[in-house]
Amino acid sequence: MKTVASNTGNSGSLLVFKYPVRSLITLLTFLAVVLITTSFTLFTMLSWTLLFYLVIFYLLLTDSRVGIITLALSYHIIFTSFTAVTSNANYLTIMFYGVFIFIAAAIIYANIIGFQIRIPPLSMDKYVLLMVLYLAFSVYFVTPDRAFGGEKLRTYLTNVLLFYVPVLLVKDKADFIAMVKGMVIYGVFFTGFCLLSYFGLEPYFGSDIDGRFSTLGLNTIWVARHLTYAILACLFFIKIYLAEPFRNIGKISVLILLVIIQSYLTFLTGSRGPLLSIMIAIGFVVLISIRLRLFYIILIALISIILVLAVLQFMPSHIADRLLTRDPKSQVTIQLRLAANVQALNLFWENKILGGGLGSFRGVSSLRFPHNVFTETLGELGLIGFTLFLTILSLGVSYLIKMRKRIDKSILYLIIAIFITSIVNINFGELIGGTYYLYLSLGLIYCVRVLSLDQRGQMG
Repeated sequence: MKTVASNTGNSGSLLVFKYPVRSLITLLTFLAVVLITTSFTLFTMLSWTLLFYLVIFYLLLTDSRVGIITLALSYHIIFTSFTAVTSNANYLTIMFYGVFIFIAAAIIYANIIGFQIRIPPLSMDKYVLLMVLYLAFSVYFVTPDRAFGGEKLRTYLTNVLLFYVPVLLVKDKADFIAMVKGMVIYGVFFTGFCLLSYFGLEPYFGSDIDGRFSTLGLNTIWVARHLTYAILACLFFIKIYLAEPFRNIGKISVLILLVIIQSYLTFLTGSRGPLLSIMIAIGFVVLISIRLRLFYIILIALISIILVLAVLQFMPSHIADRLLTRDPKSQVTIQLRLAANVQALNLFWENKILGGGLGSFRGVSSLRFPHNVFTETLGELGLIGFTLFLTILSLGVSYLIKMRKRIDKSILYLIIAIFITSIVNINFGELIGGTYYLYLSLGLIYCVRVLSLDQRGQMG
């Protein structure tokens, strides 16, 4: 048993550790899953626990590293429900932090001991950590609703973990492919549970909100979001396999079928935000890939309109009415959210510098949040928090633009699609702390910098 450290490059660093840890990584991952899912089972739905066990068990049998990555990617889904419980029980809050530290330690340990590390200079993470400190300051010194603010702060910590998962684990193209593979496999299992609910084969898994499709006790909008990101991961592999279509015809066919099923289920949720986000993301990627040629733009637009209209014909009438905002309830919902955004802006005008405090919006509205992260950030965190948030986003865009010609196009397009989907989604919902996929996409943007390192270990 020995440890070897390599020489550092000119402006990057390269450390190589050799240590027989595959079994230990697998054990750590399994113990982490047991800890999380056991605690989760005690207080929430057993079906979620079963889903996690199935996914992680499969991945551990195939590739322990993918298992760790997928565990981390799945981690945020647990706390979409789990944090709703932790605010009312101190021992559950302690358990939350314990699980958080355990998972972070497992990922870092697996990375440092088992894999190569190439860490170029990074500015984005400094602002992410500054945001954590500012949120903590807002909770303890500004907000009038410390309990709710603390809940949002805990949720934001999962965002930070989602940001650092790619930062710590993705060191080359193979690692990135492994992560996307984990997203696809997780999407397969999630879609399986959706189909159980759809066909009524297991009513316990099902859920229904005003006739809109859901499963596993999740809000319909979260079902739609998980499905749309799974669709993007599938499209990534379809594009790769199309390089050799005859050799990969079986895989392409299965992935296309999966995308069709996931798209149909997404429409059934009646959630306009996720649908709009993935349409905009795919449309943008298509436009830059065809280099804005007018003929192809018109052709693609016509085909897209025809496909959407065709899908709507197969939708139940109440879902089609909601998607097209023709039903009275949807119109009322839009009015309520517009009013909520005005309330958030009024909160900002009263507290321009520091904002009203994390979680303070609930004190000026009947809603928990205004369904728009930008107005929510302004209202609750003021100009300081809003500037930090915009800085994080602008650094992500800057990295993408700077490195766009130095990595594989398929990877670049996927990262752009996930980032755009996340940006559109946060205009329709989310707590400040609930922007899970946004921070995952920012971590993936960091991977652009890592994947663009040349053989000399230098940054461009």
